[in-house]
Amino acid sequence: MNLDESLRDKQITNGPFADTADLSQSFKFLMRRGANWERLPTSAKEALELIASHVGKILHGDHSEPKHWNDIATLARLQGKLLEPLKMPTLKHPMEAETYDEQIDLMRANKMGTFAVLKAVEDQS
Repeated sequence: MNLDESLRDKQITNGPFADTADLSQSFKFLMRRGANWERLPTSAKEALELIASHVGKILHGDHSEPKHWNDIATLARLQGKLLEPLKMPTLKHPMEAETYDEQIDLMRANKMGTFAVLKAVEDQS
């Protein structure tokens, strides 16, 4: 299969690239406005963004393509598996901190997704 044939097949399966990209980027923009976006670990952000891309493909391309749906399920399950051992608590937003030191700790924990690990270590002490 040459490049032109491959591109034609992709357009049928995924929809016109520019249209799919516009819709996917709109979803991603809206997700980033969510109150918890900054609290999510990078793996959750990536999973959601990839899911948004697949939703764009479903809405502009072949909605009956099983790969789109299976990829969404796989991404959600992968992220769920990452979170199972952590059972991450709900984190306060850094602006809710009572002290500057607590604010710094929350900013680090939210950014790196390590609060649950630190809490588990603290609980074992």
